[in-house]
Amino acid sequence: MLGTEERSKGRTAEAAPSRLFEVVDRVAGRLIERGEVSEAAEARLRHAEASRKTRGARAELWLQRGSRYAACRLNNYQAGTTHQKHVKAALVDFAQNISAEIDAGTNLLLTGPPGTGKDHLLAALAREAITQGATLKWTSGVKLFARLRDDIEAHAMERETVREFVKPHVLWISDPIWDGQPLTRQQRLKLGEIVDERYNFCRAIWISINAKNSHDAIECMGGALVDRLRHGALSLACDWPSFRQPRSQGRNGGKSR
Repeated sequence: MLGTEERSKGRTAEAAPSRLFEVVDRVAGRLIERGEVSEAAEARLRHAEASRKTRGARAELWLQRGSRYAACRLNNYQAGTTHQKHVKAALVDFAQNISAEIDAGTNLLLTGPPGTGKDHLLAALAREAITQGATLKWTSGVKLFARLRDDIEAHAMERETVREFVKPHVLWISDPIWDGQPLTRQQRLKLGEIVDERYNFCRAIWISINAKNSHDAIECMGGALVDRLRHGALSLACDWPSFRQPRSQGRNGGKSR
């Protein structure tokens, strides 16, 4: 969906702020504390500080999620079919009211086969959420369950890990179902604990589920867990063929340019 050049631009645009910005911010903060700047100048400095924090939060997200998704936007998602356009339009509406949706704890579920661009769409929304000042944490099912398993084996403070996933305004989970395999009882319990706490505190979960439909999602994740996720959520089916294709071959069997 995104070429190498676009991903490169995304990495450059979301680069972490330099030390120079940090020095400027410290100096500006001291001037504001001393009352040595005008109200207009203070407003500009506050805006610059907010922009710096936004850039830092985005950079941290792409360090976690990977630079492949840094250039993802709703406007560069290729929606060709009527169904794809409907899903994209629903998410554009969601993005326009994203602060209110996050405050309300509205979950977002994108269900469909692998490769349909579910995480492209969620990456675009994540960027907008951070711009609006929301805190956001990304994880994948593989990473989440590995983290919880390691905590158990190391006799670590497992409860602290759960709090880490409950604290941010938005928790973005990619692919809790891997290769169509149902979650184990332990995985359901641990994911259920996180989902239940976020549900109780009205904190949003955005999740991409690699399942053909909601019935398959329930079969793999469990009815109680999916029921919590779907309550009051925007749930969209991305049930079209995968965008991922191998590189085309030239007439003589070589790779085309």
